[in-house]
Amino acid sequence: MYPPRLKPRLTIAVPTSIVASIPLLKKTIKLSYLARFSAIFRVEKIIIFLDPFDEHPLRNFKLMKLILEYISAPPYLRKYLFKLNPLLRYVGLASPLKTPDHQPEIDLEKEEITEIYRKGIVVGRKGKGVLVDVGLKEPVYLRGNYKKGSLVTIRFSRKHGELRLKTVPDEDVPIYWGFKVYGPLTVRKLLREIDREGYLTIATSRRGRPITSLLDKLSGELKKSGEVVVIFGGPRHGLHDIFNKEGLNLEDEVEWIINFAPFQGTETIRTEEAIGISLALLNIILPGST
Repeated sequence: MYPPRLKPRLTIAVPTSIVASIPLLKKTIKLSYLARFSAIFRVEKIIIFLDPFDEHPLRNFKLMKLILEYISAPPYLRKYLFKLNPLLRYVGLASPLKTPDHQPEIDLEKEEITEIYRKGIVVGRKGKGVLVDVGLKEPVYLRGNYKKGSLVTIRFSRKHGELRLKTVPDEDVPIYWGFKVYGPLTVRKLLREIDREGYLTIATSRRGRPITSLLDKLSGELKKSGEVVVIFGGPRHGLHDIFNKEGLNLEDEVEWIINFAPFQGTETIRTEEAIGISLALLNIILPGST
């Protein structure tokens, strides 16, 4: 049984500096943790924003996007989507996500299908339709005019013994369907995007109010929200410093500033650790998790 999508939909925003000034191997492992935590707690979007303290923000953004999208892609589609790239040399060390869109190969004739979904890519034309690789022994035939290389999600259903295929938008799939990566955004553009989409905004900070004192009130706010974004700081500069660098006051720009690890036993918490801690605690109180 695959998990349903969260409601409210969950987005995280992370700075480019989380991969700054470390070797490629450590960058890959760090991003692997980020991807795993995001998938475990059903994050739908990862927004990457440009840290004003980062010396190479655009370069770090491109690397983050490449590795995160590689990890999030179903293994059978990677050969179509990614060329050989030295930046991907360590992705084999990344833990597999095994999300519902990473389903193993099945036999459509033997499987008792009521309704399943699979991601695929159009690999050619055939008659009045196209052939789509969805990770089975052979590409499946789909009626319609789709451009070669197009990514599609197909719903398989059986009615009166007949197998039926239909494309559906990713946002209409009822089960968790992985995350997508967006950016790069400046801090100000990130705030405009948040405002435009009507997100409930949560900033994580050691200087925030402890989560233990906010559980009931935050739970009530989450129940009324359609979209939630959790914003994380970098390894050397927290969100207060990042916002100040941009001439902004964090308290004026977000609705909640929360310390998700009060009384921490270490001097610092790495961004990927903060993501795991924060999402785990939110998972307890998000309405779609009960």
